[in-house]
Amino acid sequence: MAYQFTDSFDHYNTAFLTGGNLYEYVTGSPVISSAYSRFPAIAGFPNQGVYLPAGNGLIRKNLKSNQATLIAFMTYGGALPSSGFCSILNFYDLGTLQLYLAVNSAGGLQFVRGTGGVLVASANRLLSTTSLPSHGIEVQVTFSNGSGSVECWLDGALVISLTGGLNTIVSANAYANQVGIGYVEGSGAAIYCDYFRVWDSTGSYQNAPVGFDCRKLTKLPAGAGYYTQWTANGATYDWQCVDDASPDGDATYVSSNGNNYDSYAMGTSGLAGLPSQVVVKSYARKDDSATRALEIGVRSGTSNVLGTAFTLGSTYQWVDSCISVDPATGSPPTAAAADAYQFLKYESA
Repeated sequence: MAYQFTDSFDHYNTAFLTGGNLYEYVTGSPVISSAYSRFPAIAGFPNQGVYLPAGNGLIRKNLKSNQATLIAFMTYGGALPSSGFCSILNFYDLGTLQLYLAVNSAGGLQFVRGTGGVLVASANRLLSTTSLPSHGIEVQVTFSNGSGSVECWLDGALVISLTGGLNTIVSANAYANQVGIGYVEGSGAAIYCDYFRVWDSTGSYQNAPVGFDCRKLTKLPAGAGYYTQWTANGATYDWQCVDDASPDGDATYVSSNGNNYDSYAMGTSGLAGLPSQVVVKSYARKDDSATRALEIGVRSGTSNVLGTAFTLGSTYQWVDSCISVDPATGSPPTAAAADAYQFLKYESA
């Protein structure tokens, strides 16, 4: 599996975050805005972040499975707590807080067991008060009652490494199945974030820390692709029905009656370097009593790849697939190859 979750905060607005179903738990009135992005926008691409207010801002995601080891990345900025520390990245077993990463008043990072007690801390004065997400933080944690491990990279530099010998759980289970960003313990300082991803340590790809800083890029459909088999509703062309920066439900959408493909050109960014991951997302539902399954992936040149089939319900849901291998080459994609991907989907009845 390896891939668990990613969020760029670019493809929905504040109302959707607080009233939608992307996160299972949201509190503290977070705000989505382009003012909270870490890097300058690339023309034609959405670029947003989230602000989590001091004292109670938290968003929490249920993961796809129980995992003994998790690798998470988040961009971070905010006010340092006036004293003590503030949790920023939290790991749970069905609501029981197992472990969290915190920032302290001296500008350091520290891992804390869910019941309290600092396990290990970085040097101080690594962070300072900011009003934008200005750092990239990656962690790898292993959950155990006596052989747990924690590591943390800040802007690509390893600042905490304690591998083995730790009690990193509170529940009876040596795993986590939920991850959240924001306040759960400590003084509750404000947090800014514009990228959040979670992997586990299984599978062949996206199963180990990257160890360097990175930026995210969100693409929306910008033109017709190779396949145009789905029906446009609410706009002239299929890609125009699904190019919304925030989902508009049944105002504009594409529909299929079974065994159809659709694909969309996504525009080019010109970014270089090897992509750490390529994730495709769709917001979909069915509107009849038939069994409907949706598969999403990419088209690279003349080659297609689709992820796991998702059985759709009658209410809208997010589905996502991490495409780790370029179908045209059988290897992880180059930046140029990923930049040329078309979004691809297939619906079966």
